[in-house]
Amino acid sequence: MNKSKREKNCVVHYWGGQPNVRTSRFDWHHSILDKCQKQGWRSVVIFSSPLQNEEIKKALAESKIQCLYIKRPKRQYDLRCIRESYRMFKNTGCTIAHFHCVHASPIIGAALAGVPVRIWSNHSSEYNDDGKSMSWIHKFGLSIRVTCTLAHKVLPVSEGIGRELLRYGVPEDKMTVAPIPIDPARYVARPEARSKIRNSLGFTGRELIVCNVGQAIYRKGWDILIRSFAQVAQKIPQIHLILIGAIANKDDGSSDQYQKSLLKLVEEFGIQDRIHFLGIRYDIADILSASDIFAFPTRAEGMPLAILEAMAADLPCIATSVGGIPEVIKDGENGLLVESEDENAFASGLMSLATDQTLRSRLGGNAQKSLEAFSLAYQTKNILNIYNELLTL
Repeated sequence: MNKSKREKNCVVHYWGGQPNVRTSRFDWHHSILDKCQKQGWRSVVIFSSPLQNEEIKKALAESKIQCLYIKRPKRQYDLRCIRESYRMFKNTGCTIAHFHCVHASPIIGAALAGVPVRIWSNHSSEYNDDGKSMSWIHKFGLSIRVTCTLAHKVLPVSEGIGRELLRYGVPEDKMTVAPIPIDPARYVARPEARSKIRNSLGFTGRELIVCNVGQAIYRKGWDILIRSFAQVAQKIPQIHLILIGAIANKDDGSSDQYQKSLLKLVEEFGIQDRIHFLGIRYDIADILSASDIFAFPTRAEGMPLAILEAMAADLPCIATSVGGIPEVIKDGENGLLVESEDENAFASGLMSLATDQTLRSRLGGNAQKSLEAFSLAYQTKNILNIYNELLTL
């Protein structure tokens, strides 16, 4: 790298999108950029539109992290986005460009601008959210191939994602697994939060609460969870399920077909008073404190932060054995794993957790102790080491 043209290192995180709430993913970006800023680097984060969340704006301002905005590309190869990204990377004198988006356009702009170090973090599985078969174009993965060719380093968030990338011809020595971490202290269970949330939901205190944090999309498997929960609810009258996350809507605000199917399932099983759709919440840590079991029947994942956050909250977790989940949950040791799509096995695991408080305590306690490699401090240090190594090449 020719440093003579650059007074000091400048690191740019290209997020794309925009964080509506302060999440573990945002905390990770903030921690890395804050550390770089304290080392004397210029730190910049790119969003697709101006921030609305005041807490996030304040955190970035206090760390003197600059926010810039480039409109989200409309397609994988968006000439406007390539042009705007090129200009931005030139104007910032960017030394390290770290991409966290699925579009190829930004990294093409960075390559044209001659950014010395280009890194791509791949956060998600190639599985379609709607469960439909991928087209041959999607299966070929042209955008992934271009992105990985232009990146000097590729950081899959799990070994499972790394195996997917190998199928696209990405050299193994070009990849290093780097999970998005969490701040465990933020999710430690608090008795006062447990009481507050339960009271706000109208619970008396005797209820057993199963929780899921995700989205009402096919990939997240809420239909599997509802069917499994219905089996358990027949035998345990005090058990309730709360579903946290975005409800999918059409442009006109009406429910999409998958959401309608979920509501129909709840009605068919006659458990309307036992399942609670709470939508987007800003108090996830408190919700976890109020829960007794975390259930995650996803059909595909990279490394789900929701599970890591639940484990930090000392919750026993039951999840499907897909993506990076088996890399953090060891069946019978710090959680329960079942095969994807097996609603009967999922129901059996839920029943075991619901009826055995000793099992819940053991798995929850072990879960909390197994998160060192997924802590914010550990992974921030890991990323900074990668940056420094690449700068010396």
